[in-house]
Amino acid sequence: KPDEKWGEVPVVFAARNDETLAKDEVIDMCRGRIANYKLPKEIHFIELDDLPRSTSGKIQRHILEDRLKSL
Repeated sequence: KPDEKWGEVPVVFAARNDETLAKDEVIDMCRGRIANYKLPKEIHFIELDDLPRSTSGKIQRHILEDRLKSL
């Protein structure tokens, strides 16, 4: 996501099947694996079936980026 100070900041689209996964849990999972400056600044939960996929099954990032711009 574009950011005035940093240029871009990380954003996560997390697929979940129910409401049990919280934003804090996602941050905690990431904290032990990646550097602090790479931690997501925003987390958006979507249904697994709502992830846009190509015919080969790859996630279409450009569609997610367009969704992010409209939020």
